[in-house]
Amino acid sequence: MIDTATNAPAGPDVSTPGGMPYGIAIASVAPGPAPPVLGKQVVVKPVKGNVKTKCRGEKKLTRLKAADQIPVGCLVDTRKGKIKLTSSKGKKGGTQSAVFWNGLFRVTQKAGKKPYTELALAGSLGCGKSKKKRKRSFATRAAASSESTTLISKKKRKRGRKLWGKGKGRFKTKGKYGSASVRGTNWLVEDRCNKSTFFKVKSGVVKVRDFAKKKTVKVKKGGHYVARARKR
Repeated sequence: MIDTATNAPAGPDVSTPGGMPYGIAIASVAPGPAPPVLGKQVVVKPVKGNVKTKCRGEKKLTRLKAADQIPVGCLVDTRKGKIKLTSSKGKKGGTQSAVFWNGLFRVTQKAGKKPYTELALAGSLGCGKSKKKRKRSFATRAAASSESTTLISKKKRKRGRKLWGKGKGRFKTKGKYGSASVRGTNWLVEDRCNKSTFFKVKSGVVKVRDFAKKKTVKVKKGGHYVARARKR
């Protein structure tokens, strides 16, 4: 095997029983992104749909078409797609990966002995005050169909912000009122308009940190937890 760029051997000789070889193959391998760097860079790869990123100095979100190394602090948009995120395990080396989807988040990582890669929910909750309702007659209100009611309920469900994750490694998803630390699981974090952060676990175990109560709760498969704003 020979590297055609340098004409240097690229591997050990291969024996060919039965005489001389009858053909030759030339392969071109495209270089991949550089590996993640602890506390500085992570690697992101689109898995499905339309995934976008926005890093420091960039004016708008740009579609991610192939695996790439990005600095921590970047904004990642997976509201219309899925992304595989790979980060460093720590100073001893090695990497960890998980898939995230259905959310907008900012990725960070602090260097340390057991560093967590944190994904903080970003973007507006869309919980603005509704417009003043016009006065309607009793007959008009009675004529409202169930279809209209369904449309209204759908709009309500779209409010808030969330993020699904699945994979193994030291990852943490952070909402406004709590965060979830995982090692290997399938989980959801969702900021809601009622001043709460909702956590749901489909598999594995998640450690939820309730910011208001200042306590950590273990949530197992099939369970959920709601962290609420501090009462005044």
